[in-house]
Amino acid sequence: MLRTTLILLIVVTLCSTGFGQESKDTSVVTKSLALHQESEDTSVITKGLTSYEEAPKSKAIISGYKNSFSVLLPEGDRRLVNRVWKTYARNHFNARMKYDRKSKEYTAKDAEITPVTSSPINMISKTEKIGGQIRLSMWLDGEETYSKSLDRPRNAYAMEGILEDFAIQLEKEKVRIHLKEEEKNLGKYEAKLRRLENAQKRYYHEIEIAKARIKRLEENIIQNELDQLKANDDILLQLEKVAVIKDDYIKY
Repeated sequence: MLRTTLILLIVVTLCSTGFGQESKDTSVVTKSLALHQESEDTSVITKGLTSYEEAPKSKAIISGYKNSFSVLLPEGDRRLVNRVWKTYARNHFNARMKYDRKSKEYTAKDAEITPVTSSPINMISKTEKIGGQIRLSMWLDGEETYSKSLDRPRNAYAMEGILEDFAIQLEKEKVRIHLKEEEKNLGKYEAKLRRLENAQKRYYHEIEIAKARIKRLEENIIQNELDQLKANDDILLQLEKVAVIKDDYIKY
């Protein structure tokens, strides 16, 4: 379950008939997908965990004005959203997206979006930073899909499901990244603990070595005391010998 409420924007605009030209009537035609009545105070319609919001203006892409489907994501990292979206499109639609630096849009030819159409279709998408959030907008560039889109709420529901599922996958990826970071931190703590344990073993080993050396030194001290006593006895004996020899010397 998403931890943060996702705002899904379903925007239906009048399609232009010319490639790259803006339609004369650029007014937005919005179709509510909610199954209950909209609040009088706001343009946001809540349905379950998802809120649908009427878009204030139409959206244009490099191929002209098209029906757009957008999701407002709580994730503020645009690069992460783009990366996960490219992976999602490749895995779910067999679409390999290319980035257009001029329009800042991702395009993919012959995407297989079976919930919407059985025929391959060109897909265009774009991310925009909205405050601390990211809006992902998606267009499907196909005449068959859009010529009757207003009469096919099933297509809009399918697009809603796709973007909602992507939002869930994005949350999963965020959790996976967070988990990986925490596992990495856990590995650091475990490595630190291993270093401390190894150091403790060295300390104990050094203590045992020191104890053995102390024992040898204590034994050496005892032996040294015995050797000193013997040396004193030897000195006394030697003094007696010297005294005897001196007495003999005096006689001569």
